[in-house]
Amino acid sequence: HARDALKFPNAFGLTVRYAMKANPNAAFLQMFRGLGIHIDASSGYECLRAMKAGYLPEQISLSTQEFGVQWVHVLEKGVTINACSLRQLETFGKHFPGGRLGIRFNPGCGSGGHTYTNVGGGSSSFGVWHSFVPQVRELVNKYNLTVFRIHTHIGSGSDPHVWKEVARLTLALAEQFPSVTVVNLGGGYKVARGGPGEETTDLQKIGLPVKEAFKAFYKATGRRLHLEIEPGTFLVARSGSLLTTVTDIVNTDAPASFVKLDTGMNDILRPMLYNSFHAIHHLPTPLQTPPPPPPPSSSSSSSSSSSSSSLSSSCDSASSSSSSSSLAVPVSPQSVGSQPFAEHHYVFVGHCCETGDTLNCLCEPADSEEVKPKSPTVGEWVSRKYPQEIRVEDMCLLQGTGAYCSGMSARNYNSYPATPEVLLLNGVFHIIRRRQTLEEELVGEVPLPANLPSVPNIPGVPDVPTSKMKASL
Repeated sequence: HARDALKFPNAFGLTVRYAMKANPNAAFLQMFRGLGIHIDASSGYECLRAMKAGYLPEQISLSTQEFGVQWVHVLEKGVTINACSLRQLETFGKHFPGGRLGIRFNPGCGSGGHTYTNVGGGSSSFGVWHSFVPQVRELVNKYNLTVFRIHTHIGSGSDPHVWKEVARLTLALAEQFPSVTVVNLGGGYKVARGGPGEETTDLQKIGLPVKEAFKAFYKATGRRLHLEIEPGTFLVARSGSLLTTVTDIVNTDAPASFVKLDTGMNDILRPMLYNSFHAIHHLPTPLQTPPPPPPPSSSSSSSSSSSSSSLSSSCDSASSSSSSSSLAVPVSPQSVGSQPFAEHHYVFVGHCCETGDTLNCLCEPADSEEVKPKSPTVGEWVSRKYPQEIRVEDMCLLQGTGAYCSGMSARNYNSYPATPEVLLLNGVFHIIRRRQTLEEELVGEVPLPANLPSVPNIPGVPDVPTSKMKASL
């Protein structure tokens, strides 16, 4: 997909920027740097993280909701920035009068499969509203600034007509700033993660009308504009899978069983946050059979034999493994038994103490035009059916977890440690994140002094000496 992005149709030059919030692991950054892909950062911390991975500051573009404490530092190093509000624009002007920057505009339209992935239109706080161009010009003139880039990003989608309209609106904004030489159309290209009806964006298809729009702009204005795009999900979503173990099966009076996994929102938050679908593959443990008796031996000495099993993987890039006491060798459902199985319905739940820590999708609203789920529902969740019974210690593989999972999770919730991550590259496994220890999780916590005379005074509650509290406990 990275190579597909580098072939995005363009008229006068292209820069691909990886939206590193999708998965900021240094291994991915190193690989993309090697391909000539630059960085789209969403915070000063991400800028510093990219530089630690080997990126030059001038290869990094910052678009952020909060300037934070690092923004001056990273800009002084050479990172470029897109002001995302009038206040950010004025703040930049005060610190860097005569400087050059980009402006992120909200073009007034958005796209996305969920409200939370739609970052354009009147319901989104991202970017300067398109009708505030006069105010932008006023601040640019006030601080003698040079606007070299216009940036828009409307959300996620694959419709060529939408991208053509985004290009038209963005170029109309660029036309009002003669100093602009770069137009950034953001990202949001969809990827099929294994869900029903999902499709991967055809970059050639959506890019052709964009290319034609840039050509038409040149014909009308004489200005050749360089194109930037910012894919994130598109590059890494399908490169990762989450390998997990079944720890429990719970039944109620509901028409489906609950499958408890040794993972959850601390590793994968997307189902809970976006109601997103991730295919879950059942990997049953091998049927246990007693070992054959040892062959007869004429010698008096005993002999022993050892057996080994190999596990091959067809992953393209990365996989995550949640913590488990033992790793069973998965086999395909077809290889376990030959008799047909009745359908079994399940709701997969995480190990965090939250009802919402569920990996199934929510039911569609009653007034939805979507087809009603064919599987029975449990509360608000649509169950999933499997031809084979799932048992404790079986394994499950969650597909499409390479983006917005490890990098966007409720990490350390319920004090679960960060999950290790393994990269399969050219047939070789590399550990790219080791399993976190509790001691590492607690780094940064500062306990209260042990010699405090008493607990804080609460009105109406008498002070209790710490020594008496310990004795009572």
